[in-house]
Amino acid sequence: MLDQPAPTRRPSRAIDRLLRGFCVVLALVLTPSAAGADENAATAVRAVLAAMENAWNAGDMDGYLDAYASRGSMSLAFGNQSVGSRAELDSLFRQAYPDPERMGRFTIDTFTVDFLRPDIAVAHGRFTHYFPHEIVHGGYSHVLSREDDGRWVIRHERTSRGRTETLE
Repeated sequence: MLDQPAPTRRPSRAIDRLLRGFCVVLALVLTPSAAGADENAATAVRAVLAAMENAWNAGDMDGYLDAYASRGSMSLAFGNQSVGSRAELDSLFRQAYPDPERMGRFTIDTFTVDFLRPDIAVAHGRFTHYFPHEIVHGGYSHVLSREDDGRWVIRHERTSRGRTETLE
């Protein structure tokens, strides 16, 4: 007769379930909450846009532009113009909006944040921009990345004008 290997003994089903349960609990305890991390990141992204809105409405162009990436790639599609660097963006905005009166005032009306990766977010929504002679309703999307220091910056923006109300 041929020698047969000794049968291996499996732990009982109860012990097997207990070990699996222990591993799941251990993983939950030792792993930071993804939902909590995402909520913290979403809060940080919202803070970037709130700071932009506040700076713009205070006539603070430097504070407004601080939300955009100053190193690495950055782009903006603005009307029929395309901007490929922070320096170009700075020049465009300072020429188009040279003083607080021409900057007007804007509000972010709706806001959604979606994450492509933990360090890449897309923020999008609607805005209303109030100028002395018109009110512009439009939409925007920002692609933001988290820098090595944890700060979120805009890498790409697309803004589109929608309905415009003329004021007399």
